[in-house]
Amino acid sequence: MTKLKILFHSFISYLYLALVKHKRTSSSNGAEFSRLENYFFRGGEKAPIDQAAYILIYAATIGELKAASAFLKQVQQKWPTSRLILIPGQPQYAKVFSDTYRQAIVMHRFPTNPTLVKQFFCHNPIRYCVFVEGPSLHGYFPIRQDMSLPIGCLRRHIPIVVINACLYKKQIHSRIDLMEHKLFSGLFREAVKHWYAPNAEIGKDLELHNISKDKITIVGDIKFDNVFSDCFQSCGHEIDEYFQQIAGKFRLIVAGSVNAFEEQKALTFAWKYIQTSFPDVILVIAPRYVNDKTMMAKLTNFLDNQGIDYEMRSQGINAMSSKKLIVVDTFGELSYFYQQAEIAFAGRGHGVLEPMRYSKPVVVGPHQYWTKENSTSYLLYRKMRDKHALIECSGYDDLGELFFTMLKDRQFGEVYVQRYTQIIKEKMGASEKIIEHMHKILNL
Repeated sequence: MTKLKILFHSFISYLYLALVKHKRTSSSNGAEFSRLENYFFRGGEKAPIDQAAYILIYAATIGELKAASAFLKQVQQKWPTSRLILIPGQPQYAKVFSDTYRQAIVMHRFPTNPTLVKQFFCHNPIRYCVFVEGPSLHGYFPIRQDMSLPIGCLRRHIPIVVINACLYKKQIHSRIDLMEHKLFSGLFREAVKHWYAPNAEIGKDLELHNISKDKITIVGDIKFDNVFSDCFQSCGHEIDEYFQQIAGKFRLIVAGSVNAFEEQKALTFAWKYIQTSFPDVILVIAPRYVNDKTMMAKLTNFLDNQGIDYEMRSQGINAMSSKKLIVVDTFGELSYFYQQAEIAFAGRGHGVLEPMRYSKPVVVGPHQYWTKENSTSYLLYRKMRDKHALIECSGYDDLGELFFTMLKDRQFGEVYVQRYTQIIKEKMGASEKIIEHMHKILNL
């Protein structure tokens, strides 16, 4: 039955490509290329003779890739003759993937055309495939994921494992995606040999979605392994020059992954509130979805209407250097801003661990605005909040007073830093557990 479903999926894929004349629907990632090399951002050459095999890594976003940094470092140590092939969930992340892992092969995305899928696996002998965090199940992740990759692995008996498994609400983006989900989502479950869950709560959710208990192992959250590691270096480009220009002159409040408009407004009003007492403070707002023109326009229109003199990060350091409010509209640079921050604000739904690697006091909005999803980000936030390791404002109207207190007394946030440091150290080790388990069950 599995072979028949795979053949049927290939037939449907060919038919679909023929009908749309190599154009994809709005729910996917643009035009379908006719040549395999067009899918590679960098390094799409055939495997060298001395190459043992490739390890295929699918990470839906930059955040997912960074979450796996300590894990990938250990993978490279465990299998040093293997080379990484990195596939992002959306093409715009490819450059950051490439900049982060310069020795890896990086693709814009994975092809849908079965002929190109066959060419890919013929040219690139794959040892195994790792899905980082999401989508743990087809149709349960905000970013659309084509079935061609897992079905290609299943057809060639290449094992897939999911690390830091999580589940979101069902996200079906179009009628075509819905049809694909109904017909072939069972093949996704079959292709994945094991799910590594960060906690028992997510493990139970996977069981409720018809994943066998034998295929689930609770290992902890791999994100804890990254916090005190040396996986990230200085960015090494013009942003370093900007930080050198403002060093000793300005203090930074960096608000990361802030996508809710009311939160963006609250941060702006809080920054305006403290300007009289602290004119040397720069507010950096990094929206989560910088490629969403509607949401970005909403923010910039608000700033224009308020008469605020701001600048977009994409305009370069010369334009930024004279501004006290900066909107980061580029990918992959939030961690560099966090590194220089005096206060870090984590937008709701954002991972709170990223600024913690730089020992920054982390501020979050009111608890009632954090929507519960079975994502690892929410569960990490909840754990830190329960342990009083986050600084939570009681309401957005109180954010200015909170910033004032923290800027006036730099020791205020140190207690919170000490609390979360201890929690993180106690939770480390998931990456090593996963690799050792993989080594056994996959006969590697």
